[in-house]
Amino acid sequence: TLNLYNYYRPRLDLGDEFVLVCLEKGHLALQYFQTRVLVYQRTRSLQTRSEQIFREINRTLVDLYDKYASAKRCAVFAHVDPELSETTGELLHAVFEREIHLLDAGLQRLATGAVAGGLEATGAVIAALGGAERLVRV
Repeated sequence: TLNLYNYYRPRLDLGDEFVLVCLEKGHLALQYFQTRVLVYQRTRSLQTRSEQIFREINRTLVDLYDKYASAKRCAVFAHVDPELSETTGELLHAVFEREIHLLDAGLQRLATGAVAGGLEATGAVIAALGGAERLVRV
């Protein structure tokens, strides 16, 4: 999930303090950054039912807010599997009780011609691109 962050970091102004949520293929990853440094992370495997996603994020937030009260006010960004229900954004809004910025990987601009059908905006592809970009920058 850190490589997922590496992909979005140069493309978006995430700010200094934010929560990054990844919901994809039965996995939840929630990361909290302060001054752009990861200070909290929790990952879970779960079913893609809305009720279970809501409960698991809610449990995670109770733990996060207990340790970092300032997380209650920071921006929330989400990378969501396109196969999940269209109501996932609403579910995230309900559990966080604030605006959620749904991230668009923008892979369509990277793929042209015959290659376009091979690139999907999955967390694995985006994380691989983020890892590769980080290696190039070093």
